[in-house]
Amino acid sequence: MTSTRRPQRYERARLGVERWQRFERGLFDGLALGFLDDVTLDEIDANYYNRSQQYHQHEFNLGGLRSWETHLARNHLPSPSDVVVIGAGGGREVLGLSRLGHNVTGFECNERLVEAGTLLLADHGKGASLAAMERSRLPTLDSQVDVIWIGWGVYSLVRTQTQRIALLTESAAATGCRGSTVMSFLLRDDSAGYFGVVHAVSSAVRKLRRRPSTSRGDCLEPNFIHAFTIDEVGFECEAAGMDIASWSFANDPAGPYAWVVARPGAARKQEKSDRTRALPARGNHDH
Repeated sequence: MTSTRRPQRYERARLGVERWQRFERGLFDGLALGFLDDVTLDEIDANYYNRSQQYHQHEFNLGGLRSWETHLARNHLPSPSDVVVIGAGGGREVLGLSRLGHNVTGFECNERLVEAGTLLLADHGKGASLAAMERSRLPTLDSQVDVIWIGWGVYSLVRTQTQRIALLTESAAATGCRGSTVMSFLLRDDSAGYFGVVHAVSSAVRKLRRRPSTSRGDCLEPNFIHAFTIDEVGFECEAAGMDIASWSFANDPAGPYAWVVARPGAARKQEKSDRTRALPARGNHDH
């Protein structure tokens, strides 16, 4: 009996320690999100990407699209398409989409990543380009495009639901309300308890400081990230007048990501109408 009880006690103790660690981490991140203002969060984000050398290195960016990104592009983007990449980093996705035959323009808010990406594309970009943009806003485009590609995990970096819905609305307009918006984002597991602690603590602090509350899913990794449920993304797409045309989990070693292809509702209805008109009339099938 003793030999059986000891492993059970160990497992219970281990689970208790893990729960405490999640609570401790949630408490710290909740306090930080409660006290840090947007300017400081922007500075933390800039410092994180400035220090993360892989995003600046040609070797990383020359790797192009990840396998799930390649699958997504080949199956859901008409070729060739005019594509705008938002949050393009050091040019990895711009280069990868260009290799698939698309006409690609990238935009990035981190100045050092713009510099690194510009150098990369000058040597390997085949006409693709990268320019600076304002954080969390679609830049002004000279003409309509076929696809807005919101870069790897960048949707999770947009801080509020209001900003995200505005970005999706701008993206729909940029495609003439007929094209696609592609995005990937971090998923969350609410059963772990971490996100609940972060939300409760940060919202309480912000209430005392008379600032807008955080949302469940907001966290620090160490920069600000919002982790989603699929239903949450669906709600934001719908609020922007878009439907989810397709989605899937992304098999990405960096974490639990998912991707979505969204299209304006009117365009989706038109596609359905076009397919219906293309069907043979009843009674006229060949037998």
